[in-house]
Amino acid sequence: DTLERYGHGSVRAEELTAEQFLDLDLGSWFDPAMPTPGMLLEELLGRYGAGARYALEIKGGCPGLGVDTYRMVEAFGLLDRVVFTSFRLAALREIRLVARSARLGWLVQSPSREVVETGASIGLFQLCPRAGSVSGGSIDLLRDRFAEIRCWG
Repeated sequence: DTLERYGHGSVRAEELTAEQFLDLDLGSWFDPAMPTPGMLLEELLGRYGAGARYALEIKGGCPGLGVDTYRMVEAFGLLDRVVFTSFRLAALREIRLVARSARLGWLVQSPSREVVETGASIGLFQLCPRAGSVSGGSIDLLRDRFAEIRCWG
């Protein structure tokens, strides 16, 4: 979970102060004409509020990060606008322990039988497989188990 894809090498967001993070350009990696400064979650939610839908990816391994993120979204009254996603199943389980109704999405490489069973057992809202790992037929099968399927990559 480094910031390498954004052009910042092996730096991890969790190692930065808020001030250092806000000074980063997080958009030029996508489009050089679109430098984008970092933004804190509190600022994002305050600026766009209920006017947006959010897929908030929990990155890094800080214990409690998922729960802290959930609590912030809850304080803004935006739980119905957010799906909390992560590649880290442990982060999603942390959130599930404090919020039975939280909408969770697990980012996975492929929707193996074990992944599907595990996701269903914790009540995922979304399963998020890598786009190249699924076909139309497998998407139909996944829809029987999860409210939404959202592919990435």
